[in-house]
Amino acid sequence: MKSKKREKKDKLIFRRVFVAIGFIFLLNLGAFFYKFGNGKNVTGLSVKEGIAELYNTMPLASRIFLVTQWVLLFLLLIFVSFRDRNVKKLNEEISGINLNKLKVRKGTDLDTLYNILRKKKQLRIATVAKLFKIKKDAAEEWCEILENGNLAVVDTVKGSRVVKLS
Repeated sequence: MKSKKREKKDKLIFRRVFVAIGFIFLLNLGAFFYKFGNGKNVTGLSVKEGIAELYNTMPLASRIFLVTQWVLLFLLLIFVSFRDRNVKKLNEEISGINLNKLKVRKGTDLDTLYNILRKKKQLRIATVAKLFKIKKDAAEEWCEILENGNLAVVDTVKGSRVVKLS
């Protein structure tokens, strides 16, 4: 069950959110012209002046709501963009690792992590968590155990916690 949740969480959603925001834009535009258009046709070269004129006839509360809504939707789009970028990074880091091949026969998951670290030289802690299907806190603890044994170094690089081979 956790793996399905993790798979859903790791899907890229920027396109779907972008389409949803486009749909909201079209609905807003239709409602805008329906409610405040007063039967005027806004076509051709008069679009810019027509929209500005209609916007100025809107009540102040409606204008504030409209602007606030679009600012929040724009911020949502930025957040989703950054989130998808991080998911892509995680997927790229994991793509070259075959966990079953690197598992030690009589070893622990920490031994396997150390073998992966010897091969990759550096991993983000979020990658360790995803690879072993554990929580980020547990991955952090595993990396600290390696650090306490002078096998690795835990550091912060570009805002992400990483574990490096020492």
